Amino acid sequence: MRTRDIKTKEYLLSLVEEGGGIQMTRELLHQLETEMFREIERLGGNPQMVALIRDLQTWDEREQKTSLTGCYNTNQTSN
Repeated sequence: MRTRDIKTKEYLLSLVEEGGGIQMTRELLHQLETEMFREIERLGGNPQMVALIRDLQTWDEREQKTSLTGCYNTNQTSN
């Protein structure tokens, strides 16, 4: 069962942020990206794969521009 209460979601997300869970996840993603690039290079390179990974890296740029607690639509009625 999922809560529909935005205040509850924001509170729980703030607990995860305060506990460092978001930052730890971000650091792990950066580590995995580095490993992917190294593996691609080790296997002889693949420009298309590198381009795809770089396109997917935009999650980090968006994250830095948008507050996580502000990402919920306050008009949302379900979730």
